[in-house]
Amino acid sequence: MPIFNLPIRQTLARIYLDWVNNFLTTAKFAAYYEISESKAHKLIKTARACAFRVYGWGV
Repeated sequence: MPIFNLPIRQTLARIYLDWVNNFLTTAKFAAYYEISESKAHKLIKTARACAFRVYGWGV
């Protein structure tokens, strides 16, 4: 399923998994997506919370 057809929480969860699986640093993630490191940190923090909720981690 393409990412643009998913609800926002699932989309953010996939963004978090993309960061975990494909990037060594937040700086590389930010550069790849052409956003500031500050925005990347906020995005990853929000995406992590969504991933924990969507996938039931830490329950």
